[in-house]
Amino acid sequence: MSPLQEGIYFHYLMSNEEQGDPYILSNLLSFTSKTQRNSFIEALQFVIDRHDVLRTCFVSEDLPITVQVVQRKATLEVEEITIDTDKDMESELKQLTNPGNQWMDISEAPLLKLKSIEDEENGVYYLVVNQHHLVLDHVGLEKVIFEIEQYLSGNKESLSTPVLYRDFIAHTLHSQATNDDEGYFKELLEDIEEPTYPFNLTNVLGNGSDISEFEIVLPTELSERIRSASIELGMSPAILFHAAYGIVVGRCSNKEYAIFGSLFSGRLQGAVGAAESLGLFINTLPLITKLGGNITEYVQKVKEGLNELLPYEQTPLSSIQNWSNISNEIPLFSAILNYRHSDKSSAIEDNPEGQDLGITHVGGHERTNYPFALSVDDFGVDFGMTAQMDASVLPERILSYMEMVLSQLLDGINTENSVESITMLTDTEEYELVSEFNDTAIAYPEDKTLIDLFNTQVEKTPNAIAVVYKNEQLTYKELDELSNQLAQYLVANYSINIENSITVILERSNWLIVSMLAILKTGATYVPIDPSYPEERKSYILNDSGSIFSIDNEFLNEFKEHKDEYLTNSTGISVDAKNLAYIIYTSGSTGKPKGVLIEHRSIINTILSQIEIFSITPESHCLQFASQSFDASISEIFTVLLKGATLYTIEEEKKSDVLFFKEYIKNNAITIATLPPAFLQLLEVEDLQGFTTLVTAGEAIPLTLAKTFAESYNYINAYGPTETSICATTFKGDIGDLVPIGKPIDNTQIYILNEANELLPAGVVGELCVGGRGVARGYLNRAELTAEKFIDNPFKEGERIYKTGDLARWLPDGNIEFLGRKDDQVKIRGYRIELGEIENALASLSSVNQGCVLATADSNGNKRLVGYVVPKETFNKETIQQELKEILPEYMVPTLWISLDEMPVTSSGKIARKSLPTPEGSELSSREYVAPRNALEEQLVAIWQELLKVEKIGIHDNFFELGGHSLLATRLVAMIRKELSIEIFIQEIFEFSTIEEMASYINYKVVNFSEDSVDDYSMSIDI
Repeated sequence: MSPLQEGIYFHYLMSNEEQGDPYILSNLLSFTSKTQRNSFIEALQFVIDRHDVLRTCFVSEDLPITVQVVQRKATLEVEEITIDTDKDMESELKQLTNPGNQWMDISEAPLLKLKSIEDEENGVYYLVVNQHHLVLDHVGLEKVIFEIEQYLSGNKESLSTPVLYRDFIAHTLHSQATNDDEGYFKELLEDIEEPTYPFNLTNVLGNGSDISEFEIVLPTELSERIRSASIELGMSPAILFHAAYGIVVGRCSNKEYAIFGSLFSGRLQGAVGAAESLGLFINTLPLITKLGGNITEYVQKVKEGLNELLPYEQTPLSSIQNWSNISNEIPLFSAILNYRHSDKSSAIEDNPEGQDLGITHVGGHERTNYPFALSVDDFGVDFGMTAQMDASVLPERILSYMEMVLSQLLDGINTENSVESITMLTDTEEYELVSEFNDTAIAYPEDKTLIDLFNTQVEKTPNAIAVVYKNEQLTYKELDELSNQLAQYLVANYSINIENSITVILERSNWLIVSMLAILKTGATYVPIDPSYPEERKSYILNDSGSIFSIDNEFLNEFKEHKDEYLTNSTGISVDAKNLAYIIYTSGSTGKPKGVLIEHRSIINTILSQIEIFSITPESHCLQFASQSFDASISEIFTVLLKGATLYTIEEEKKSDVLFFKEYIKNNAITIATLPPAFLQLLEVEDLQGFTTLVTAGEAIPLTLAKTFAESYNYINAYGPTETSICATTFKGDIGDLVPIGKPIDNTQIYILNEANELLPAGVVGELCVGGRGVARGYLNRAELTAEKFIDNPFKEGERIYKTGDLARWLPDGNIEFLGRKDDQVKIRGYRIELGEIENALASLSSVNQGCVLATADSNGNKRLVGYVVPKETFNKETIQQELKEILPEYMVPTLWISLDEMPVTSSGKIARKSLPTPEGSELSSREYVAPRNALEEQLVAIWQELLKVEKIGIHDNFFELGGHSLLATRLVAMIRKELSIEIFIQEIFEFSTIEEMASYINYKVVNFSEDSVDDYSMSIDI
């Protein structure tokens, strides 16, 4: 088989009668009489008899490879189709020729199948002609039509003797054996590590049924300009179309280069008689265009690239991909261009002899397996373009891009205009992206502070319950007065200036909220620090923030002793809305966390928008779940305090215990909560009965999980980096094939931009950038990073946008789809983590020669950290983890580790992250395998295997080494409760973390079935 035949044969094998074959071309002809139709069939049989390729079938049974077999005689058969007179003839005929409905057995020649339909009432006789692309290309089809015309016109004797297609196959095999195809394509593709998929379209296994098609003839003026430029430059117009298509593909992929398939005729490289032969001569080769430099140079490079490919035009695409750096698991490209010389009068009804053959071409369909395909028809004077696009992309849109780019290419030839200066977006598209999708302006009290609005609420509902922690509760008046007293204490004992930083190192409780309010009432800036942080991290934040003092338990105990000495009224300190409200520290790629500066006016916009979106009312019971060091906690607190609702703070050490969580929700009649998806996975729908609103945030949510809960609750998916005041977009609505992050909240703008900070077309993946009231002031003590990430808004003078580093794209309805990160930042269980910070910490360890950290998904789709190390001597997992915990928060320390002799590297010398091994069960544990010894250990092993998706687990393996974490520990407790009917607690999973320890502990509980005595149990096992 020829190279393209091999590819088409693959798609035939992937097809069946139900799904259809994309490479069957269906045409519908109509005749004014049965006689004319019969004459056409007779003429077609004549052509089949003349050409070996039309009598060819493909046979593989009992053979090592598939072969083409030419039959001496291949007789056309006509299937008669009867259409019920009650049905609409036009729609029924359309159904007969629809792409996706066609299939044929290619082991039976000829690969031309006919179906006849009678419309006696209107005197019309139809014939459906289905041909398989395996035996004919576009040029060959035109020659078949010409020979039919000659036969019907009585000129069959003038036809020349056909050339055998088998000669071309022999020539192709010889060329492949003698050319250095491998050397050429390896050099061509050596720098390409990533394909360019327009609109992220990657499926090249379609059957053509989900394709939209549109065709145009270019304006005469544009066609004339293309002809003139081609003559001036001494090149084929095909070069200009390839150059334009490269720009369209690159821009629609948001890449600075483009890889797309170009169809080569296959008739130019030495096979005798190929130009006049029938058969499948064409082949698809990858063309690479680098989208830079001035336009004239760019066009010349495209010409050179196409010319260099000519000697290799019969190289199999599968071989080319094997020689590239792109995995065979994904397509090398998903866009193709077919430039072909066509005759406008090649339709069979346009007989050049002027004789009326009584034949009309009613319609037909030509399809490929590619989701982004453009055909250019060179009619000699005019040019036609046909776009066949995945149904998610309007083909008219792509054709308009091609027209705009062609026109600008022609304008730029022989000038210094750069390729980068070429634009594709129409004015209408730009208005939609900048204005329509961002129509969010609304009045809000931007001159007020959080304390101003809190005071207003205290006046409205002084006796309403504001906050509840365990058995302690405070009304709005009590909370206000207590925070006033603490503020008075702070002012009396410390010299505090506006925007001084004050750190709070407290567990989550009512006192944390009192402390926050007190700090804000002094005009200072609230800086939370999680008490569980390593001392090194705490010390860094204290120093970097310039904290003038810290509020911790010892500090509060001192205050409580003197509380009554201080007034319960306001400090009277004037604070401006432009002053800082808080600083939140997030993970930093340099190895140190960075402080994000948020002003009162920014966070107020977010809070007021969320109150409206989440439907919070004074009657709402809202959960405070997020860590105090996570900015979501500020949203949870102030959406309550500025609306008169009640906030319930769940105990930190118990909140991950699903059983306790469910009881807490029920006992406190919680109605609104924001939960990370990883925790929501541990719950059943009925666990949240009574909820009016469920919000997920912090990380992407699995589709099935979102659908499950959205069916029962007012579900909202929220998105927003710390740098945009917690929340930038929200989604609320019907969930289809994905869960969007929604539309921008009030007074917020979203832009999807390329590396040059230019708008990308809707549907193209780019960097999500946020503008509007919520944009932070910047990073504390990081002027260079602030300048890099917070830039002038290209679309609103005098404003700024934040470059999030997140990848996203606009959906047609103005919602946004989140698609991950462009860098090494990840979200795990709601925590924002820079992998670079972990890698820098890893590099500082004396036992590590080289290190790398990835975030990989487990079998449930949850992200987990995996550390890869090249140790200097012996690899010791426990030592490395302990050393990291002294530098990093525990949630940033990988539990999965793989020791390597050396790191895989790319051709440019960087770590080849995609080549790093996936953690397998046998690699996860540092312990020697010992099988379970009794029934209980076997039961526990089975539970662990199901939960961790690890096949081989020994009794000395550690739950957390195998990928367990706090949320999986809560599921383990539930599974042990269900399978073994015994209750153990979360903290006991951390204490007894091997099968042996856990089984011994459970046996102890069974024997001593006394909950009171369990606390005295300890274990020391020599492993």
